[in-house]
Amino acid sequence: MQKSIQTIDLQRYPERTVSVLGTLSFAAFTLKAYGLFVDDNTLTDEELGHARGVFTSRLADVATADGENYLGFALIHKGTEGLTLSSFWWVQGCVLCHDHVRIPFNGIDTMSDMRPHVLGCVWELDLIHFERNAWQQKMMRPQPDAKDYLHSWFKPTKA
Repeated sequence: MQKSIQTIDLQRYPERTVSVLGTLSFAAFTLKAYGLFVDDNTLTDEELGHARGVFTSRLADVATADGENYLGFALIHKGTEGLTLSSFWWVQGCVLCHDHVRIPFNGIDTMSDMRPHVLGCVWELDLIHFERNAWQQKMMRPQPDAKDYLHSWFKPTKA
């Protein structure tokens, strides 16, 4: 039996702080990296190193093609229940590709069946929207400017 919308209990999570982490470059990819975290629970150097290793190993299997630039962005999201690592890269000028992995703090991924369908949490969508606009403005013009794209950042704030 389907519940009515009025009876659905939604989980509530506090807003996230967004920080600029710099650029990650490996294999064919160059990704602008952002950190998201709750309150002052910032990302540790160990978590950042682990995230970089995960991105590098997961994207190593992505087939690359001559003429593509594989620019994009990465989100390292330290939530209340785990670390979520999302990478996004552009191909064919206007197609956004995506990889997503969740590392629960307790080792149990309560969304494992849904994971292949996850785009991101509500706190990540402002960054995805910003990056879409930056790509369109910097790269989808008569003279694409990769350097300009890689230097346009979401302003650190609460998301």
